Amino acid sequence: MIFIDPYGYQDIHKEDLKDLLKTNKTEIILFLPIAHMYRFKKAAIKDYDNPAYEKLRNFIYEFFPPEHPISQGHKIDVFQFIKYLKQAFSFMRFFYSASFYIQRDPANYYALFFISPNLLGFEKILEVIWELDPETGRGFDYNKGSQANQIEMFDEYALKNVKKINRMKELEGIIIDFLSKPPQKNNHDLYKHILENDFLPKHANQILEKLQGTNKLEVWDEEKNKPAKKRSFYLAYNYLSGNIKVRYKLLE
Repeated sequence: MIFIDPYGYQDIHKEDLKDLLKTNKTEIILFLPIAHMYRFKKAAIKDYDNPAYEKLRNFIYEFFPPEHPISQGHKIDVFQFIKYLKQAFSFMRFFYSASFYIQRDPANYYALFFISPNLLGFEKILEVIWELDPETGRGFDYNKGSQANQIEMFDEYALKNVKKINRMKELEGIIIDFLSKPPQKNNHDLYKHILENDFLPKHANQILEKLQGTNKLEVWDEEKNKPAKKRSFYLAYNYLSGNIKVRYKLLE
């Protein structure tokens, strides 16, 4: 396990990370000063005369192609910035990457990025992330731990519930979009896709059960060549080593 501190990114390079991960024995935790990088990203790609921006500019150009919104200086929010970094650290989906933001105060964000060549290890870090943030699985907000920003218990519960509902709606859209595109998807495909979108199998099972219960999803048992039993979705790492268990089909 290699840990890179908040300012170590200035002297780290894309190929260095890739070479470490290619050994298949190394996992990386990258701790970045997101607020600093986000604040100066536009200046870094425009102000070539200021040497203070050189290393941030090099970092951006190493990890993002010229046509990318970050390289182009497009307006994005801090969470989109974190998402783009997470995607870049997967190296075109050759490895697995997750993020966890930490809001230190209203204007100051850091983020942990976990990069792994191992799918099971990746699932385990996602489990930790969802334990730390059960509502969204994304990060720590300043107002969660701030005495100055506490809200009434009922309002806090309602807010958490809304966040959970919105995240599950997001996942439902991801699953429907994925299953609606050819070729037909199997349990291996869906398991990997769910993890790559920062959700766990237990979350996907809830959505699949809902779709199946409203007759919007057919699950076909490949071994028995007939419809699978209810709630038989086979989304787990141990099913990857064997034959395909089921295929999914959205119904009109």
